[in-house]
Amino acid sequence: MDGYIKLRLLDIDDLTILEMFDAGMTRSEMAQDLMITEPAITQRVNKIEFVFGVKIARRHGRMKVITHDGIRIAKRCRLALRALREAKGSWQIPLSKRHRNYVDK
Repeated sequence: MDGYIKLRLLDIDDLTILEMFDAGMTRSEMAQDLMITEPAITQRVNKIEFVFGVKIARRHGRMKVITHDGIRIAKRCRLALRALREAKGSWQIPLSKRHRNYVDK
């Protein structure tokens, strides 16, 4: 599958999950903030790994932590999300308080 076609599989929530993951949020916190289930977070992480062709998470005990490749991709996703947030004008992307604190840094 062509790289561009793979990128089209991603949506705003996928980019947001990467941003949240890089912020150190747990799957439970991400699921709560995005109003989806934890298994849906896992499916989206698997999709992100498929699209970019790298592992973005690794197990550390019972938790998953972001990899160096995940951090690199998350930084670019954060830039894209920032551009979208700035371009939106008065339209607000709802963010939880803990996520908003990270984005405002």
